[in-house]
Amino acid sequence: MKIGSFLETNIGKNVSYSYYHKGTKKIYNPDVLKEEFDKEVYCANDGNLFYGTEVSWKDSVLLMGGIDIAFNFEGNCFVDHIDLSCGTDSKILSVEVLTEICGKPKKIGVYEGETGDFISKSEINIPVGFYAENIIIRLNGNCAPISIKNLDIWGAREIENGIWPLPENICFFGCFKINKLKTITTSGADEEFAAKYLAEKFFEKTGRKLDTVYENGDITLGINDFGKNDSYKLSSKNGKCYLTGNNRRSLLYSVDALIQLIDDDCMKEAEIEHTAFCELRGVHFALPRKSQIEFIKHMVKYVFVPCHYNMVFVEIGGAMEY
Repeated sequence: MKIGSFLETNIGKNVSYSYYHKGTKKIYNPDVLKEEFDKEVYCANDGNLFYGTEVSWKDSVLLMGGIDIAFNFEGNCFVDHIDLSCGTDSKILSVEVLTEICGKPKKIGVYEGETGDFISKSEINIPVGFYAENIIIRLNGNCAPISIKNLDIWGAREIENGIWPLPENICFFGCFKINKLKTITTSGADEEFAAKYLAEKFFEKTGRKLDTVYENGDITLGINDFGKNDSYKLSSKNGKCYLTGNNRRSLLYSVDALIQLIDDDCMKEAEIEHTAFCELRGVHFALPRKSQIEFIKHMVKYVFVPCHYNMVFVEIGGAMEY
């Protein structure tokens, strides 16, 4: 299963979208670079966004408001990320991605410009990683024109089973009872580190403990030199799990993938292969206070590693107490 564009014909045939005044259901179609036809709902055979054609709005109408571009998928989908290209004269304060659940909006992604400034990049990428039947891409303006040269939504349809970040290749078979998993086998220091990480997360998820044994464990962890950096393979079948990474980090990524395969008292059977999409994947934050160190450690364990980050950028600025 590979991720794809929702605005391509083969995936986007049931996708439709509408333009609204920000936070309302009042139609607000582009008024400078317009759609070919003025409609309330655009679908795959008549919408500019499906063909990468620019649309724009004038600043005199926008004022301090913005635009909501509401997409309906006609079914539950996995939304991985949003790609957006702004026009040359476009000035957008921020872009938010929301989904409506039982009529209430939930924010699932955001991209902001520099503090107090407009988004300066012509191309932006907004990570989402959320299952949704609809999304709203909210363009927040500020008395300036808004222009969208290209907009694309990346994800996958018809996923009964899935994990995130979405792997390059994944195939599901069936499931087996979680009580079959009782032991872990390791063969080195990096594997032992990953085994401890697995045991902690497995206990948090299931309330069951995993013991480490020298051989023939129910879960086997290993490191092999294969593929590009930060690649992993995972096999979960017939009451046995095999996790292989090409370094310690990727082995931890495979552990988080395995934890996501747990469904109540069952473990889903799957074959997974994944390689990191780019070499450097980092998160930036300011030097934390001493009282915040435990929070940062928590973020590493439950956000940074599961999201496949491999670097942190710690900002050390002026006026900081050492």
